[in-house]
Amino acid sequence: DLLPINFSWIDIKGYILGCNQNVLDSQEIRSFNDIVGKHTKEVASELAWQNTQKVIDTEKSIVFEETHTKKDGTKIYFLSIKSPLKDCDGNIIGVVNIAIDITERKSMEMNLIQLKEAAELADKVKTEFLTNMRHDLRTPLSGIVTLSEFLEINETESTKKTYLNDIRKCAESMLNHLNEILTQIKVESGEFAITEKEFDIHTILQDIYRMMLPMAKSKNIDFTLTLDQIPSNFIGDVARTERILINIISNAIKFTDKG
Repeated sequence: DLLPINFSWIDIKGYILGCNQNVLDSQEIRSFNDIVGKHTKEVASELAWQNTQKVIDTEKSIVFEETHTKKDGTKIYFLSIKSPLKDCDGNIIGVVNIAIDITERKSMEMNLIQLKEAAELADKVKTEFLTNMRHDLRTPLSGIVTLSEFLEINETESTKKTYLNDIRKCAESMLNHLNEILTQIKVESGEFAITEKEFDIHTILQDIYRMMLPMAKSKNIDFTLTLDQIPSNFIGDVARTERILINIISNAIKFTDKG
């Protein structure tokens, strides 16, 4: 009774022959008379009885986890070791069961699982946030830079020209800061993975075309968009694809004097 474990022994038919006080306490049983002589299925789970039968059939010890639900609904977890009980001639006459309460450990494991799931969810939210930041903020800021530069070039009034120059510089500064923030977050989190999703390349090209058209017009460059030979649906990283196209097209316009 002084052992800090559940200890019981069962005959070959599954009837309980004896146990220690810990078994009574954990099972909320009043006395030994209320458990001795009862079948394992009456006081334990179906799994416990199945494993008892397995020990009897194979004459080999097994280790497994089992649970017991108390009257108040609380679930207790045990690590159970069942071993064959043999007589002097080596014949199996029953099963000895030793069970250790691992409820606290299981609770810690479940908490760790919940923390892991919460961390994975937070990482997913962060990734989606970064994707939205790249698309919803960086692209419009690039457009502001391009349009303000076009308006500045074509504006003749000095005051308005100064204002437009200030707008362009502020937008460029915001864009640079945004790029630095996104880069720093990705470095700290190790998030360099390329996402693969289906997207409409036509929509992206049309948005970039409208964004870059003023810049091309300011340099009297022929700038057209033809989508007939380009399939609409692509699979890839939409944010990176958009950023690459913006860089390529803006540099092409910037370094083209005529054409």
